[in-house]
Parts: sequence; structure tokens; C-alpha cells
Amino acid sequence: MEMEDANVVNIILNNLENAYDESSSSDEDDELLIRLVKYKIPKIEHFIDDVVNKLNDCLFKSHFRMNRSSTNKLVEKFGSSSFYPKSVAGQKSVSSENHILSFLWFAGNKCCLRDVSQRFGVGIASLHRQCDRVMEFLVSIAPQIITFPTGDLQKLSMAKEFEKVSLPVFLNYCTDIPIRTPVHKIKSTYVNRHDIPSIKLQAVCDYKRRFMHILSGAPGKIHDARLLKLSKIRDKLEVLCGHDYHILGDSAYALRTWLLTPFREYDLHDNRNKNYNKKFSATRVLIENAFGIMKNRFQQLQCVQIHTVNRITKFITACCVLHNLCIEWNDNLEMEHFEIDDFAAHNEETEDNDTKLRRCGERKRNYIKGIL
Repeated sequence: MEMEDANVVNIILNNLENAYDESSSSDEDDELLIRLVKYKIPKIEHFIDDVVNKLNDCLFKSHFRMNRSSTNKLVEKFGSSSFYPKSVAGQKSVSSENHILSFLWFAGNKCCLRDVSQRFGVGIASLHRQCDRVMEFLVSIAPQIITFPTGDLQKLSMAKEFEKVSLPVFLNYCTDIPIRTPVHKIKSTYVNRHDIPSIKLQAVCDYKRRFMHILSGAPGKIHDARLLKLSKIRDKLEVLCGHDYHILGDSAYALRTWLLTPFREYDLHDNRNKNYNKKFSATRVLIENAFGIMKNRFQQLQCVQIHTVNRITKFITACCVLHNLCIEWNDNLEMEHFEIDDFAAHNEETEDNDTKLRRCGERKRNYIKGIL
């Protein structure tokens, strides 16, 4: 091995002296160089110490989309979890602060992993592993952060808060998260009605725009109503809502006693129907704002640059968890211009056995419009 190292040194010296001489190295020498000499990719050294820690609070939040207090809490939670390795291959692991800050930079900005890896002084492969650890950690705490009210007092309190806005309800809607076509997948499977590859995100939110339930991972081509049928929450909603509570959905969904939809255009000849739709829209804007604020905070959601469906789903879930944590920690985002999702009506054939359930929903909707 010492003789090979000496040969490597001689080859390097010869290449330096004869940079433009084609005969300076043979094929065997090139193979030896590739095998023994590892090129070190230049990176920014001490970016966190020299730059991040010297940013004022306003600039810090503009870059990482969370304030310092929230970020420090997240670093502490992640550092004390089992997902943060104290050492890797016998060497001290990259700090938990580096894990969280690099993930937030990637999630909050329209950038690629190569840019983030060089900025935070780690290799691309290492950054992949760091992001995976952070996403696994956030997905693991999702059941404690994204929760649906189960007690009668919780539901009554939440309904009263919604009633201050317009209607005593919960909100259920879908949005499309634009993505690159996943690896080994057919693009046409994931394109939505705008011919853009996307992943569906179905969510139920409360009056604080906090997510109480999410479902992600379905291709953008799937219909919103079908996604609700496939979700586990569908069977629970009828029990959770009972006769006293309900959620709102757009006209893509089937009308039920626990899921109310707006009147269609041909029913708006009645002023009471128009008033109901007006109250409906005033309430619906909360879930539209929730999606818009989250996409504005974590701008990677405007077009996710991740290649596999599994990692895309984890990333979306992680962003939803961070969205709820920011609300819990009063880490509000300034009301910049954000996207309001287009909830255009979809047409889908309904099954005959749904007619009776729809009629029950119509009776409840008519009752509510009468008391508004």
C-alpha cells in the first residue's frame, strides 16, 4: 500500500508539471487516482456560527420561516428524541441544530438539496439522511399534534368559536401539492385537472386554521369525494359529528347529515339559499387560508423537489405538523400574499344507495338555512 501511495504522489507531481501533456498519465494511473484520491467538494465552513447566529430575528424568520424561539424548541425536541443519533460510525453526529436548520431551509425556500448541503457544510447523502431523520421524527409526533376533538366539551367549545365566524362546523377540504413526477411512476397517473403532477392533501381544520386530520399520498388524478371514501376518518366522522355537529365540504362531496355542501347555482333563486351560501363561503375561507398559509410558509410545497411518493408524503405530513406547532407556539406568519386554492366543483356519478343519505343531508341543510 505504501508503494501505491508513493506512485500516487509521483503521478500528481507529474500531472502538475505537465498539465497539457497527454502522455503524462496512463489509463492505469488514472484508475489508481480515482481509487485512492478522493476529491473534497468545497463547502461553506461554519455557516451556522458565522451567519445564522448573527442574523436578526426578522432575517432569521424570513430564511427559516419560523422564529428563533420556535426553532429552538424544535431543536430541543428533536435532540432528545430517539431519531437523533448521538454518534454515527463511531464519530460524533452532526448537531441537532444543523439537522433542523437545514431541513427548515429546504422546506421554506425554493431550493435544491445540493444548495442546502453546501450551505450547511454536509454532503448530499448526509443531508438526505438528516432530512429523513427530521421527517421521521415529525411524522412520529403527528398523532399528538394533529388531533380531532373527541369529548363533548371540546366539540361544543370549537363549534361556538366557529359560530362567531358564521356556521358551527368543522372544515374538510382537499388541495393539490404540485410535485415532480415520482421516479418509476407514470406522469398521467398523477396529473390533476390542471394537467400538473400533484399529490392530494385532504385536511380537516378548526377555527384557528389548525389541522385536526390529514390524509396525503393519493395521486392528483383521484377525485376529492373518492379520497374521502378511502380515508379512515370517513367512518369515524359520522360517529364523531352525530346529529349536533357537522363538517363543511365543497360541492365535490356528497351531501350527508355530517357533511354539508353549498347549494348549487340552480338552487339560488331562494334568498335563504343565497344567505346560506354566503355564510358557507365566509366559513370555508378558513381552510383555504390554512392551506395558503402553510404553502407560503413552507414554499417547497409549491413544487416539491423530492423523487419518491413515500418521502413526498412524509414531507407533506411534516409540514402539516410544523404548521400546527407554529399555531400552538403563536409563531404567526405575516399576512403576505398567499394562494387561495381553487375549489371548483367536480362531477361524479353517484350511487343509487346514496340517495337516501343525501336527502337526510338536505333536510339538515334546510333546517340550518332557516335559522340563519
